[in-house]
Amino acid sequence: MTVANYLLRNTFEKGANGAGFLSVGSEFDGDQLGVTDPGGTMTYDNTQSAVGSQSLRLNATTNCYLKWLDEDLGRIGGSYVGGLSTSYTRMYLRLPALPSSTRRIMQVNDSAGTQCAAIEVLTSGVIRVKNVANTLDLTSIALNANEWVRLELKVVHGAAGNAELRVYQGANVNGTTPDDTQTTATTADYGLDANEWRIGSTASIVQDGHLDDIAISDVDWCGPASPGMLLDRWVGNVTATSFSVNTNTIGIATGRIGYSVNSDYSAPTYTGYGTADATTGYTRFDITGLDANTVYYFFYEDDNGVQYQGRRQAGSLTTHPVDGVPATFKFVVGSCMTSLSIAESFMAASDEAPLFTLFTGDLHYEDVEVNSPSLMRDAYRQFFRKPVARDALYAMPMHYTWDDHDFAGNNSDGTAVAKPAAQSTYRDRVPHYPLPASDSINHTFVVGRVRFIVLDCRSFRSPTVNTDDASKTMIGATQKAWLKSTLLAATEPVKIIVSSAVWNASSTVDDTWGAYTTERTELINYMTTNSITGVHFVSGDTHMLAADDGTNAPGGYPCIQSSPFNNNPSIKGGGTWSEGFFPPTEDGLTYRLYGLVTVTDNGSTINVDFEGKDSDASNVVRVSLASSVTAAYAGNASYTSAAKDAMLDAEFVNGDLMSLHTADPALTGANELTGGGYARQAIAWNASSGGVKAISSSMSFSVPIADFTHFTIWDSTGTTVKASGALGAAQSYPSAGTYNTSGLSITLS
Repeated sequence: MTVANYLLRNTFEKGANGAGFLSVGSEFDGDQLGVTDPGGTMTYDNTQSAVGSQSLRLNATTNCYLKWLDEDLGRIGGSYVGGLSTSYTRMYLRLPALPSSTRRIMQVNDSAGTQCAAIEVLTSGVIRVKNVANTLDLTSIALNANEWVRLELKVVHGAAGNAELRVYQGANVNGTTPDDTQTTATTADYGLDANEWRIGSTASIVQDGHLDDIAISDVDWCGPASPGMLLDRWVGNVTATSFSVNTNTIGIATGRIGYSVNSDYSAPTYTGYGTADATTGYTRFDITGLDANTVYYFFYEDDNGVQYQGRRQAGSLTTHPVDGVPATFKFVVGSCMTSLSIAESFMAASDEAPLFTLFTGDLHYEDVEVNSPSLMRDAYRQFFRKPVARDALYAMPMHYTWDDHDFAGNNSDGTAVAKPAAQSTYRDRVPHYPLPASDSINHTFVVGRVRFIVLDCRSFRSPTVNTDDASKTMIGATQKAWLKSTLLAATEPVKIIVSSAVWNASSTVDDTWGAYTTERTELINYMTTNSITGVHFVSGDTHMLAADDGTNAPGGYPCIQSSPFNNNPSIKGGGTWSEGFFPPTEDGLTYRLYGLVTVTDNGSTINVDFEGKDSDASNVVRVSLASSVTAAYAGNASYTSAAKDAMLDAEFVNGDLMSLHTADPALTGANELTGGGYARQAIAWNASSGGVKAISSSMSFSVPIADFTHFTIWDSTGTTVKASGALGAAQSYPSAGTYNTSGLSITLS
């Protein structure tokens, strides 16, 4: 078993032999690379390879190198990366002849733009490493012409930094014991950080050669490359007891998912091996039999035993609370991310620690207008090539419906030529919830006492210019019948209808519900006649944040509008919004916006609170909306002991946290103790019995001078409150000490 912790990697495996590197798109070989000063040619070559079936040939007449920049680094440890404090770089190199003059083959610059480390090959074949002062720092054994060598460089950056070079060559090129290791004898200046990598011919000399499988890590040595690569993963279809992962690989035949409740992936449970589709590289894994409201950590393991545990390959998620039981949770909503953006707002959204993100359309702007599944797959890759997007998805499942640009082109509708390709590729690529129809992607799922109803507003849409009568439709007859039956059967007090098209619109010429008023009125009448309450609408497409409390929206339903993740503003639809909208004008600037929705269910009232945030302004709230639905929870209805035990065991799990409070926290976590070494403690639970869930052992808290009366139980992340109540007796500590609690139990009566 080998653990892969790549931050960036490119395999050079996907381009056709002889094809120019620039013409193919390096994002399909791995992490996208830039090319600077192509003084020569870069072509894929299947006559030479150190790993896999081919490599990249450089025929340089001057500067001709590949590069990764700081924006490719994305996020590390929750912060935007300005550069790496410690960097690990791997490259495979083959020279047909030793250089006629010193050749610089790799250069690392810091965030000030200064060369902080470089590798050079001398005319003798000796390798040397340079630091900021551009002085010889390391030497190694000589390279041989016409022989692959693997170079691995570790640099601890800083004014008093150091470096280590490991060399593997010839038959040992993919070995684990280096042929030579050179380490700096003394500290030297290796720059502020590692911020930019240049690999290839980085000096103005004529030199031919081959590169293969280059990589960067911020965790550990990259080690020998495996033949294949996990390009990306997508988590979705999350329920209280299951989730799905869709992986995208190259050069891997089979793989499996390991998952664990431990953040270090220890003691994992494995799925069976899944076979990657020979054409697409996609594999879907469905993981079932899980505990509700529990954090799981997962990784992909390929058929060579390589475990992809880097933050851009592995992931985590929290399973949903039990269906039908009061629960408090957050989710992010947004849409419209241009293909060239680096998705800063998407990462800011992930930092909110939501249960999931609801992406309401325009995941990309490739506008595929032909019936080509291959082009559709390439379009999805444009989203996943964004390093920050992959960072964000480490801890954030993404539930997704399309709009026009990611369906079949701008303003596309049910007549679109590309519709079949869009439908098939969505099913192949997206880890979606069950789809009730074969020709649309509408679906539904439940979180606690909230039902989400996700519409497909493109597959059956009539052209916007058609006469607005009973024959004109936004969602088609079959989907409309499904929507009505789903609403009628729903027992959840809150129903959130997810429509990529704006519901609260009056314009008859924009591609919003304002141009489909006959059908919209039909739906309003149906919900009114059948006393369907608690309906909220969430939409995207229009590039603005907006909210209406139902005062102006058709049908009187609260409406949330959240867009764009990254795009210019567009204010269309003509609707009136009680809470206003942002940006106020179509000023042509780029905005990075997202919405955060917090659902708070205390068993009698369900609050749905929206905050539209601006990530370019420190996530300031630009638009907000507070909505509530009165909904008494029938938790006191008669349940069998077995049913009570099942609900308690699903909700309260080992690893939950307990906190102490000086007054009633009222399910908010307020009034928590501080100081004196106090910290929340992890709970070990017994299995429920007779509708009672009890802790299995006492817990010890260091407490300050204080009086405290209440406790709260949180999930393992400490972000979601599960329960709170009064201690058996008020506690008073005139001096700091230790409080031991035992006998704590939760009873479902």
